[in-house]
Amino acid sequence: MANYKIAKFFVPLLDKLTFNHFSIKNSYLFLKDILSQNPSKFMASFDITSLFTNVPLLETIDLITGTLFRTDTDTFYDMDKQTFTTILNLATLDSYFLFNNTIYKQVDGVAMGSPLGPTLANIFMVALEKTIFYKCPVEFRPSFYRRYMDDTFALFDHPQQAELFLNFLNTLHPNISFTFELEKDKCIPFLDMLITRSVDGFHSTVYRKDTFTGLGINFSSYCPLTYKINAIKTLIYRAYHLSSSYLNFNKEIVFLREFFSNNGFPLNIFENHVCKFLDNVFHPKIPIASVPKFNVYSSFPHMGILNLALEKELKILFSRFFPACNLNLTFSNPLSVGAFFHVKESIPKLMRPGVVYKFSCPKCNLGTYIGCTSRMLKVRIDSHMGVSHRTCLPLNTKECSPVRQHSYICKHKLNYNDFTILDSANDTYTLLLLESLHIKTLCPTLNNSTTSTSLLIL
Repeated sequence: MANYKIAKFFVPLLDKLTFNHFSIKNSYLFLKDILSQNPSKFMASFDITSLFTNVPLLETIDLITGTLFRTDTDTFYDMDKQTFTTILNLATLDSYFLFNNTIYKQVDGVAMGSPLGPTLANIFMVALEKTIFYKCPVEFRPSFYRRYMDDTFALFDHPQQAELFLNFLNTLHPNISFTFELEKDKCIPFLDMLITRSVDGFHSTVYRKDTFTGLGINFSSYCPLTYKINAIKTLIYRAYHLSSSYLNFNKEIVFLREFFSNNGFPLNIFENHVCKFLDNVFHPKIPIASVPKFNVYSSFPHMGILNLALEKELKILFSRFFPACNLNLTFSNPLSVGAFFHVKESIPKLMRPGVVYKFSCPKCNLGTYIGCTSRMLKVRIDSHMGVSHRTCLPLNTKECSPVRQHSYICKHKLNYNDFTILDSANDTYTLLLLESLHIKTLCPTLNNSTTSTSLLIL
C-alpha cells in the first residue's frame, strides 16, 4: 500500500475516538462485566455483515474532523483542519489494489490490510451507537450492551425484544446490516468464550467452533523451541482468565493436556508449565525495583538446536560490553509452508521496488549493466532513459547513465523490455550486497565499478 505509513501515523492519534463505555478491548475485560449482571436476562449476540468494506469513508472522515475541530481556529498536533483533512484523505481514500494485472481504486470502505481499518470502523460504530441509544425505544432497549469491533453482546428481558432490536438496528444506516443469534439452552458463544447463565449467575469457559480439528503446532516441527513453549503458556493463560470457576479451568487443562499430547508434546513439559503458572498465580514474585534496560532486538535464521548455544553466547557478550541493554533474539525459518505457495497477485515487473536489475542491449548483445534501486523499477529505468517517470517527457537535467550512453553509441532506443530483474531485497544493505555479488559473477561491461559494497570473498 502506497499510503501504508501515512495510515499507520494516524492510528495512535485517533485512538481516543475509538472507544466509548460500550466498547470492550478484550475477552478478559468483558468477562468482568458480564459476571456482575443479572442472570435472569436473556442473551443475544449481534454481528455486522462485512463491516470493514461497508464503512462510509467520507462520512467517517467528517465525524473525525467534526470531533477534533470544534472551530476553524482549532489545531490538532499542530495541524489545522484543512491540512489534517487533506492528509487523512490521502491515507484513506487513495487505496489501490491489483487483480488480474489490473489496478483498481477502492471507492468506499476501508482497505483490507490498512492500519487505519479497525480505527475507522470503531470510530464509525462509536458514532452509530450514540444514535442507537438516543433513538431506541425503551420497550426493547437492551439492559446490557457491549461491543468488540463488529461483534455485540446484549441482554434483554424477553427473547422477542432481541428481534425487535435487530429490526431497529437495520434501519439506522444503509451501509450497515446486522444479523443476530439467540441463546440456546441458556448458552451463547461470544468472542472466544462460551457464556452460560444459571440461577446463581453467569459462567464462562473457552469456546471452540465446530470446525476445530485438534491440530496445532507439532513438537517435531522445524521452528524455534520458544514458539512451542509459548503455545503452551498462551493457552494456559487463556484457560485461566476465561474460566469463571476452577472447575471450568480444570476441564480446560484436561483438554489441553490431550491436545498437546496429540500434537507430539512430552507431557512432562506441559505439566511443568501448568505448575509454574499456578505457582506464579498463588505465590507471585515480589518485583525488584531497578532501572529498566534498553531493549535491543535482532533476528537470525533458525538453525535448530544451535540457536540455544548462539543465544547464550551472544547474551553473555552483550551483558559484558553493554550492561545497560537487554538483547532479545528472534529466529525465523524462511522455508515455511506458505513460502512455497504464492496466493497473492504478483506485482508487475515495472512496479516492483527494491530490486537488482540487469540491462542487456538487444542490438549488439555486448552492452550489459547491473544496478539496484529501492524505488520502483520503472522510475529507475526512466532515469536511465532521461525522461520524467510522471510525464515521460525529456528531463532538462539528466543524470549520468552508462546505459543511455551505450544506447546512443549503439543507436538503439531504450525500452522496458531491455531490463530484467535478477534479485530483490527489503533493506538497502542487502540490496547493495546482492548487486555486488551479481556484478562479480556476471561481469557486466558497462559498470564503472566492480562492487557496490565490500565483499569479503575471493
